[in-house]
Amino acid sequence: MERLVKPDRKWLIVTGVVLAALVLLGIGLKACDDAPASVVSAEEVEEVCEEDFYGCVEYLPDGPIGIGALLWLSASADPVGIDSRRGVELAIDYLDGEFDGVAGTVLGHEARIEAVDDGCDQEQGRRGAEVLVETEGLLAAVGTTCSSSAQNAAAEVFSEKGIMLISPTNTAPELTDPVLREEFYARTAPNDLIQGTVVGTFGRRLAGGGRAIVITDGTTYTDSLVESFSAGLQSRKTQRVVVRPDDGPDGIRTAFERAVSRGGDPEVVYFPFTGELCSATVEALAGLTDAKLLTSDGCLNAEVLDLARAGGTEVYVSGPDVRDLETNPFYGSEFLPAYREQYGEKPTAIFHAHAFDAANLIFDAFRRTALIQEDGSIAVPRTAFREAVFSVTAYDGFSGRLTCTVNGDCQEGSLISIYRSPAWPIEGGTANPKPVYSQAETLAGLTEGQD
Repeated sequence: MERLVKPDRKWLIVTGVVLAALVLLGIGLKACDDAPASVVSAEEVEEVCEEDFYGCVEYLPDGPIGIGALLWLSASADPVGIDSRRGVELAIDYLDGEFDGVAGTVLGHEARIEAVDDGCDQEQGRRGAEVLVETEGLLAAVGTTCSSSAQNAAAEVFSEKGIMLISPTNTAPELTDPVLREEFYARTAPNDLIQGTVVGTFGRRLAGGGRAIVITDGTTYTDSLVESFSAGLQSRKTQRVVVRPDDGPDGIRTAFERAVSRGGDPEVVYFPFTGELCSATVEALAGLTDAKLLTSDGCLNAEVLDLARAGGTEVYVSGPDVRDLETNPFYGSEFLPAYREQYGEKPTAIFHAHAFDAANLIFDAFRRTALIQEDGSIAVPRTAFREAVFSVTAYDGFSGRLTCTVNGDCQEGSLISIYRSPAWPIEGGTANPKPVYSQAETLAGLTEGQD
């Protein structure tokens, strides 16, 4: 898959009638900060904003553009949320065309990040969203980290206000289901219909026709992957074990031993968790079973890898393949050095690329829908902004080629790879890690027949 040498600063490809009102009014759209801006009158701005059901977000000539980051940022958080926030910060840094540790500007306005913890929890995700949507000058937000923080929570709150929420890490299929989805929600992360299918196929190889145990905590992310994995496994010898989010190693060990006593030893154990349950499960199963341990990208972090190494346990992990990213000249020569310099370490997860892309989709949509007045003030119609995001076509980002569907999935497809510890593609993994299995899938091929 092709990658840009540098982030594409030309217009994204848009289609349809989304910007028709602006065109009919003779309002020009600006592609980048160097392009000449078409100035519109206060009367024209008022007319467009009144026509938009959700109104406009408005900025004074020197007003900052607010970009939300609703991510898992607490002290006990999985490193994925921190890594994603860094991706947003670096996107803001690069608005001026260089990584210098100074926030850049977009259409002459400073971009400012507003960060709130999503807690990887439905209730906290909703509370965090309610805080962010009331922030003055909030254009859009990158988030959430966890699917459970978005489903029937943050995504709903943002859509009620007509504010875009673009997630770099939500993967649960329900979030972009044609019936269940929220109008102002999109994601740059791949849909777990893809990952679950690939992991199920690989799990079938590991199990070799034998038994499998899947462990779930009942969250949206975990349940979705477990269901897709079980379907791909194509085995009737699959046993489901339910644990609680606050179960430690002892509780998980007890639940696992109870399952073994009922059905026998498994060939493979699949536990697609996030946060502390990842670490607790690796600790619980180390030395307890000869089964192959398999997890997914929610556990793809340095802490889990260290625990697997310390316990002498091999753990297989699935996630979007990052090998193309690592060979991208811009990523290797500019982005990665900037990441290391600003944060003192290599990326601890892989989703900074998806967050960087999510932020840039926001900035590009802002450039294409901003109504600029003579005094430098700006108004952005909420619905036009949403349609600008949803009409993105063939945008070469760090995380892949992005084409946003009407349901909010912006990843056309994904190459999912399985890595065996310690050869994980993160901080603490071996140099030049090679996957043990890779499989590409397109979302269109898996959702054929959906509206």
